[in-house]
Amino acid sequence: MFLIFAHLQKIGMARKYMAYPAAQVAKAVNLVRNGHPIRRAAATCKVPESTIRVRLKKPCQNPGRPPVLSKEEEMHIVNWIISSANVGLPVDGQRLKTSVAHLFKLSGKKNPFMKGIPGRKWFAGFLKRHQQISRRIPSALSKQRVTVTETKIRAWFGHIQSYFDKNQLHHVAADPSRVFNMDESAIRLVPTREQVLAKTGEKYVHTKCANSDKEAYTTLFASNADGILAPPLVLFPYKQRLPAEIVREAPPGWSVGKTESGWMNRETFYYYLKNVFHPWLLATKIQLPIIVFVDGHSSHVSYQTTEFCRENGIELICLFPNATHILQPLDVGFFRALKSSWNKRLIEWRTLHAGDAITKHEFTPLLKKAVDDMLNIKTTLRNAFRKCGLVPWDPNAVNFSMVLQPQHSEQGNDGACIESSQEGSTHTNLLTDLENYLNVGQLKLFIKHKADLEWPGPVEDKNLFHVWQRIIKKNARSQIQQTNLTSQMMHSMDLMNRFLKKTLLLMLADERQKTATFLNFDLPRPSQTTFLEETTNTSKSSLQPVCTQDREDFMERAFRIPTVFAKPPKCQKLLRPRPPTVATSDEFREWLITTELNKENKERERVEKKAARVKKSEQKKKAKTGGKAKTTKPRM
Repeated sequence: MFLIFAHLQKIGMARKYMAYPAAQVAKAVNLVRNGHPIRRAAATCKVPESTIRVRLKKPCQNPGRPPVLSKEEEMHIVNWIISSANVGLPVDGQRLKTSVAHLFKLSGKKNPFMKGIPGRKWFAGFLKRHQQISRRIPSALSKQRVTVTETKIRAWFGHIQSYFDKNQLHHVAADPSRVFNMDESAIRLVPTREQVLAKTGEKYVHTKCANSDKEAYTTLFASNADGILAPPLVLFPYKQRLPAEIVREAPPGWSVGKTESGWMNRETFYYYLKNVFHPWLLATKIQLPIIVFVDGHSSHVSYQTTEFCRENGIELICLFPNATHILQPLDVGFFRALKSSWNKRLIEWRTLHAGDAITKHEFTPLLKKAVDDMLNIKTTLRNAFRKCGLVPWDPNAVNFSMVLQPQHSEQGNDGACIESSQEGSTHTNLLTDLENYLNVGQLKLFIKHKADLEWPGPVEDKNLFHVWQRIIKKNARSQIQQTNLTSQMMHSMDLMNRFLKKTLLLMLADERQKTATFLNFDLPRPSQTTFLEETTNTSKSSLQPVCTQDREDFMERAFRIPTVFAKPPKCQKLLRPRPPTVATSDEFREWLITTELNKENKERERVEKKAARVKKSEQKKKAKTGGKAKTTKPRM
């Protein structure tokens, strides 16, 4: 019988017992002991009656052998796992087993494991005993995003709040239809994380992909907090112009553009705002001004873009750097659902077209279908804006559990939070963790032989002593470097201020002398003391020039703005009309039709001019021969 049960357990057919929470079982047992019926206690606590009856007859005891480690030791390991995950160094199963084996080696306990390392049964039992620990797949954070802290994000919210107060934008921020977010994403042409069916036991299953797995097209999406999508922009890598086939196949209401690299740049973003987004705002009658949250990429911030936004009631606000995975609504709630829908469309396309490659003119209509397939897109976008704390404006709504490091700061005399140096704090925290790991005897022995080159103590502590010694040296070296760097920076800033002051004085004196020479004015040359007083004085009376009208005429003549193509250029190719960089599909179609008509008109004019030249040459020949046709003599 035991062999049959063991075989069933091996193949997964043995009886499985439900593990109910200990708190609910204890609550149900107490209710029965206080006079409540078993059936009512079972319904209230959602525990079977049989479980309550067994617990009433025999108190629950842990079956089997006691665990190798005590409860205190296992809770210490659990806290270590949670703390390591909070600082961005999560523990995997192999590292946990190795650390437990190292614990037995350091403590001198008898190691009951085979080969001295815990096996998969101990690991499974450890996870079963501690339900607060589970297996997860970590997401990689870049070095820049690691430095984002809750204090910095809340400071950004405070800064934007003061900007709203200064410019009276509270009523705009409270209106979901007037708060937008814009962001780009690369849409790849090869499906990812695809699950297929194949023969059992097949080690490798390949998928034929006609497109390159690195081929992708940049797509810009814009949405407001009310869940309405603005016309998207799809960019293609072209230098001169877009092919007519891409323009004809573009869905109505969408926009297409071109850049040399296929990525977003300043010119393209400016033309999207000017030719697509702003006309869409006017067509949909969205009240201006509006607020647009973008990331701090250089393509979103240019003089031309900011001036256009300022003139047309568009308030561009950059999100906190390296925190778009927390604060950008399109990253938080939209792009993941879009990529999932796009993945399904790619698989369907490959099935229907027998693995053919997706061409550029077929990309935009297919992406439009993927967007239309998304369910509850308005609810998704509204929840994304709410989760990012943008609409409604609430910093407490941000999921700060996604922030990796807590803010380590100390309170100064003025009550302000002063952040500690990252490098110095790293060595200090590492040293503190290592000393907490050592016992009292080891730490005293390490401090006693701190300056020794060789370790005179036990052999098993030799490597640990040298690591501790090296961390102390690096900590002292980093503090010295920080002190020297601060003094050098102060000295350099002092020298730079002196140099800039002298340079400014010389430039002002030189400019004053040149102006007096060009305007033929005999200005008195002031002494150095008088000149310093005039340059440092901020009143307008000391800086008023004489003969303002003459000087303005002189400035206009000296700094005249050149006109483009003042003389007819020799190369007429520069005057050819170029297609717009970014425009809607309807505008591109109109441009193509106009271009074709212009080509036909030019061809007609060329034919007419050629016919006129031929007729004129014939008339000249007739005039030279006196109106007689020239006859040719036959050859003998």
